[in-house]
Amino acid sequence: MKTNSFFKALFFIGIFGGSIYSQNKIEYTYDKTGNRTVRKLYVCPNCPAGGRMASAQPTPQDSTQVIATQHGLNIFPNPTQDKINLNLSNLKDDETAEVVVTDETGKTLYNAKNLQSENQINMASYNNGTYFVRVTMGKDVVVYKVMKLQ
Repeated sequence: MKTNSFFKALFFIGIFGGSIYSQNKIEYTYDKTGNRTVRKLYVCPNCPAGGRMASAQPTPQDSTQVIATQHGLNIFPNPTQDKINLNLSNLKDDETAEVVVTDETGKTLYNAKNLQSENQINMASYNNGTYFVRVTMGKDVVVYKVMKLQ
């Protein structure tokens, strides 16, 4: 009888206790209007693949950086005076990429679909300020803040 109770307790801990120590965790931050501004991915590098470990503490990683690395996304220079370069070195053949540049009010100033591996966006006619560059690669979306200065 004690062995049966032991296995029941072990099963209960495995089902309900295992969910406490998940391998990945995602946290979101929203602005006043309800738009998501930050997505942070917490990964557990010390956990064995598919396993869970109570003693391992997850380390935060910015999911924007993870997605950008996966697709080889690089936007430079920032701040800029006239043009920004947008490079996608790891874009898969079946994925399409799109870029949208908006100002602080949300007005779309530039939109391009089917991006190549090297792209250039001319911002010379834009006023000084902060602009948002939203890059969509397949199902992944990355938003950068770009400063335009004279």
